Amino acid sequence: MARFRSDAGKAAYRKAYDRMLGRWPTPCRTQIISGSLADTHVIEAGPENAPPLILLPAVSVGAVAFLPLVAHLTGRRIIAADLPGDAGFTLAHRRMRDIADMADWLDELIGNLGLDQPALAGHSYGGWIALGAAVLRPERIGPVTVIAPASGLVPFHWYMALFLRVAEYLPFRPSAASVLRAQAASGWHPDPDFVALMEAMTRHLRTEVPFPVSFDAAFLARIARPLQVVLAGGEVLYDPARAAARARAIPGARLAVVEGAGHLLPMERPAEVAGMIL
Repeated sequence: MARFRSDAGKAAYRKAYDRMLGRWPTPCRTQIISGSLADTHVIEAGPENAPPLILLPAVSVGAVAFLPLVAHLTGRRIIAADLPGDAGFTLAHRRMRDIADMADWLDELIGNLGLDQPALAGHSYGGWIALGAAVLRPERIGPVTVIAPASGLVPFHWYMALFLRVAEYLPFRPSAASVLRAQAASGWHPDPDFVALMEAMTRHLRTEVPFPVSFDAAFLARIARPLQVVLAGGEVLYDPARAAARARAIPGARLAVVEGAGHLLPMERPAEVAGMIL
């Protein structure tokens, strides 16, 4: 479970998180949605009577990572959630062990929000959760969009998997800026406030989330919700061509490949990605 290393560290992380939140492009509010599995911290924006869209972020960034994307999501009720066991301010009541646990958490969150089959979009790790939920909890969700999903379609490159498994335990970690640039297309520069947030996460939080594993073809074939898969042509975490082939094999799935972009699609190409969300 995500734990702050100290009260001072929590305050420093909160300051960096709030700096990003203060730049949210539309009026928003935060709240804690209490549950038996987790008390989930969410950012809400948009008209309450608009079609709801739940956003699930990448690992180690929190819901504020969707800052560039939400400016282009008009006419929706946005609910961006911090993930249990990860960065942000969601408090998990027990360790999340696998995709079934994450699907249970999402199921409970949707129920406690009082939503009826909201649309779901997830980036990277959030995309992995969204793929799993589309199979394990199809009755709870509406259309699903997965954006550069982490490992769900195909495994990570072996060296990426190794780095992701041990990164938190390395005595000297690469800077947040270098990690972000390594995942993006050449020439893209990360937002300084986002870099500061990731640096604060590295220094002040210890995370504990299930490692994302790829799902087999039989599992993915059970997806019964409308599905949009958005992949980056310049993906570096795994082979994008293999991922595209796996996506095409999912009955009824739509596939879009954004050329000239890397793994950080919602930051690199926010307007284009927003237009692809179901």
